[in-house]
Amino acid sequence: MARKRRKIIKITRKLPKVYQCPSCGTVSVRITRQLLKAEDQPEHIPGQRIRKMFDINIHCGNCNINNDYPSSYKEPIDVYNDFVDWFMKGGQQ
Repeated sequence: MARKRRKIIKITRKLPKVYQCPSCGTVSVRITRQLLKAEDQPEHIPGQRIRKMFDINIHCGNCNINNDYPSSYKEPIDVYNDFVDWFMKGGQQ
């Protein structure tokens, strides 16, 4: 008689909270999102999905590079990629 087969547990990977800085190379870039106030949100159009707008701040704790995005529908990883592209184009030296 054989043993009962075990169920394979799949590990779900989560996105990181802290990213690598393109300037100094340390893992110290944090992205903070703050929900805009109700009066700053765009007007809702009937029949369309309501999207929340955020103020996004990117800050490196080691070399103090800052960048602000006034409003965005993007996830933090997408904003980080935009930040790296901005830096590589010569955004802040």
